[in-house]
Amino acid sequence: MTVPPTIRDDVLRAHRAFSSSILTDAMARFAIGAWMDDILPLAPTWRVCGRVRTMAYGPRSGMRHAGHSLYTVAEMVEPGDVVVLAAAGTRGWLLGENMAHFCINHGLGGIVTDGRVRDALELAELPLPIFAAGTSARPASSEVEIVAVDVPVRCGGGYLRPGDLITGDRDGIAVAPHEAIEALVAECEDLLLLEKEQELAIRDGASAAAIAAISRRKKQRKGPPFSPVAAGG
Repeated sequence: MTVPPTIRDDVLRAHRAFSSSILTDAMARFAIGAWMDDILPLAPTWRVCGRVRTMAYGPRSGMRHAGHSLYTVAEMVEPGDVVVLAAAGTRGWLLGENMAHFCINHGLGGIVTDGRVRDALELAELPLPIFAAGTSARPASSEVEIVAVDVPVRCGGGYLRPGDLITGDRDGIAVAPHEAIEALVAECEDLLLLEKEQELAIRDGASAAAIAAISRRKKQRKGPPFSPVAAGG
């Protein structure tokens, strides 16, 4: 299994101050990024930000393809990593309370899935951000099984690779390619300043032309050009 790229601690700390919307605006400056649709936090105030680790599900064949479960993956990943479960279309649950407690014990930064979860009320009270497409009492085990770990996946309409950066909140989930994570910090910081400038301008009664001028600056890249050529993976 390939070891995913690391993210420097200072870069990760910086990204944890940025919302999914600010990250989206920053990625737009480079014409990059991926987004996951119809996946929301079980608790509205939850936020998630961390390095992506992946689990890919596939239609059940009776073969134990990956030899992994969420328990073994939780033991394998590093503290703060966010595990993304690509559910292969199942409407059954992939995660419940016991699994979540195990993940908390191993320091996961969050769990994101385009599948469903059970024990929703209990999960919403835990100190582990969980984002899912919904809830279900139906088990997924009769339909899907884990076929690969730490591989590129399509989840919620987005393309994610191990080592990419995922940022999620009540607005949605944005995914930054690992090649751009450091470059995006300066863009996000610049956008935060422009957001505040626009907020104050509106408060002070600025004209539509003045507001539009600030909006145009939001689209202007602050740092050097970024080449959107993946460095492997």
